[in-house]
Amino acid sequence: IEGLLQEQIVDLRQEQISIWSQLLHTPSAALGSCRYKLKEGDAERAIEILRRYDIRYVAYIGGNDSADT
Repeated sequence: IEGLLQEQIVDLRQEQISIWSQLLHTPSAALGSCRYKLKEGDAERAIEILRRYDIRYVAYIGGNDSADT
C-alpha cells in the first residue's frame, strides 16, 4: 500500500513469464510488502491513484491489520 500511495506502481504484465513463476516462490517483500496502517485520507488517496492509472482490481492480502482496513 505504501508503494501505491507513493505511486510506485509495478506493472507485472511487462515482466517475462519466468519472473511470474519465480514470484510464486518469493517472499512478498519482492513486491514491497509492508506493515503500514492506513491513516486518515489514505484510502481516498489510494482510490484516486487507482482511478488515475485505470487499475480496477487490487489483491490486498495480509493479517489482522489488513482485515481492520
